[in-house]
Amino acid sequence: MANFSKSFWEKEVNHQSSLLPLLNQLKGVFFFAKDLESRLIYANQGLIEHYGIGDLENLLATNDYDIHAHHIAVQFIHDDQRVIKSGEPLYDLIELFPDRYGIPQLYLTNKFPLYNKKNQICGVCGTVQSLEASQQRLAPYMSLAPATDYIKAHYCEAIKSEDLAKLVTLSIAQFNRRFKDLFKLTPQRYITRVRILESCNLLMKTNKTVTEIAIECGFYDHSHYTREFKKSMHLSPKQYKLKSINEY
Repeated sequence: MANFSKSFWEKEVNHQSSLLPLLNQLKGVFFFAKDLESRLIYANQGLIEHYGIGDLENLLATNDYDIHAHHIAVQFIHDDQRVIKSGEPLYDLIELFPDRYGIPQLYLTNKFPLYNKKNQICGVCGTVQSLEASQQRLAPYMSLAPATDYIKAHYCEAIKSEDLAKLVTLSIAQFNRRFKDLFKLTPQRYITRVRILESCNLLMKTNKTVTEIAIECGFYDHSHYTREFKKSMHLSPKQYKLKSINEY
C-alpha cells in the first residue's frame, strides 16, 4: 500500500515535491486526497493521528464507509463525487465530522478536484478543520449558538425562525441572512438536516417504522419525510435501512 501511495503521487498527481512535508506541518488542519472512487490515497499526519491509525499504510484504499458511520459517509462521498463530476470546488462546507473520540462535532471542509499531469481529474482532495480550532472563525458561529443549540434540543418540534431570531436578539431578516452566510443553509434547511441525521440513527439502530421515525423526528408525515430524506441522502429511508443492514 505504501508503494501505491508513492506511485500515485509521483506518477499521477501534478504537485511539487515540497508539498507533502508542508501538509504534515499544518496544525489543526487535516488534509486528504482520494481517487475517483473516493478511496483514500493520502492523508497528512494530523488526520492519521486523529483517526488513531498510527500509519498511513493502514488507511490507504479505505473509503469513508470503512471509517465513519454510514449516514456521515454517504454525505462525504456524495460531496466527493460532486467535485469530481463537476470539476468545481466546494468551499466552507459545515459538516458533522467525528472527533478523535467518535463524537460528531462541527467541522469546516473544503474540497477541490485533483488533477493528474495530463490535466485530467483523477480524484478529489481537501482540508477539514474543527471550527473550535480557530477562535477567530468560531466567534460568528458562537453568536448563533443559542439558536443552533435550541434546534438540536427541539428538532422534533415545530421551530419558527422568528423564535430562533429572538434567542440571538436579531430581527428575522438579520437572523436568516447571518445564518445562511455562516452555514450555507437557511435555518429551515438546517433544521431538516438535523432531523434527517437523527432519523438515520433511528433507521440503523431501531425497528421503528418509517412513519414512526418521521413523526418522532418532526416531519409532517411519511410522504414529507421520504421526500426530504431522498433529497439529502439520495436514497429512500427503506433503501437506506436495507443498505445499512447489508453493509454492517
